[in-house]
Amino acid sequence: MEIMGGIIWNCVIYKCSIRDYFTLGFPFLNRAGKKTFVTAKECMKFYNLKNDKMQAAILDNKEELLHYLNKYVSREWCGQSYNASEQIYQLFTEKHSKCIVKPLEGSGGHGIEIVNCNEMEENLFEYCKQKNAIAEELIEQHPDIAKIYKYSVNTVRIFTLNKKTLGAVIRFGTGGSTIDNASSGGIFAPIDILTGVVSQGAYSFSIQETVIRHPDTQYPIPGICIPYWKECVHMVEEASELLDKLPLVGWDVAITKKGPVLVEANCEPEIPLLQIPSKYGIRNLLEI
Repeated sequence: MEIMGGIIWNCVIYKCSIRDYFTLGFPFLNRAGKKTFVTAKECMKFYNLKNDKMQAAILDNKEELLHYLNKYVSREWCGQSYNASEQIYQLFTEKHSKCIVKPLEGSGGHGIEIVNCNEMEENLFEYCKQKNAIAEELIEQHPDIAKIYKYSVNTVRIFTLNKKTLGAVIRFGTGGSTIDNASSGGIFAPIDILTGVVSQGAYSFSIQETVIRHPDTQYPIPGICIPYWKECVHMVEEASELLDKLPLVGWDVAITKKGPVLVEANCEPEIPLLQIPSKYGIRNLLEI
């Protein structure tokens, strides 16, 4: 009862969620420390007040995002409104025997699947139409990233605030999952934005301890160097010029042999990804 009372009290006073209470370490913080954090309810307040609805709508629809930011995508894709004819889908499947299918809306990697176009009962065009989904060429990630965990495309989440890089983490899938999202069981590790080097171990929403080695491959996480780091930062800061009415954006970037490619962007990014590793909040930066 005492623990539950503490949770409820913190949720009321600091507007934190139950997940915030545990992942941000509220049981171990004093009042001054707690006040540095941006909690779940405050995140939503910030987004509702600051985000331009028209630009947010672009990022909330995966096809509109790919179309609007196509310069940074660097891969082929078929949609429901753009590149949407049956003929284009047919040409796509002739080039790509496997692809990734994503629902137009949704987050956390939910509903995303890798399909073998040659083994489907219906053609890819009909399949995506029924699912209200898009089809994308598979990304072949850089071998230095793939050797850490090969089953998911391990993306770098770069946060920009007012078009400048605020912080970054690299995310890895675990347990054979093809999804790297932290909300789907993945782990994330902070990147030093000046050097592109992972500065410490990884974290997750379910494990309180720092993860020093990837749980599947035992690859050491501290010291990982992100290939093409300067190019990653340049790409997202340039792209953020096109979203000048969204102050805080989370850019998901995959690293290939040829450089970074944009996977997607989020106008309501997971701020805890920055706050959990640092054990300090970013309230002062957002001016909440």
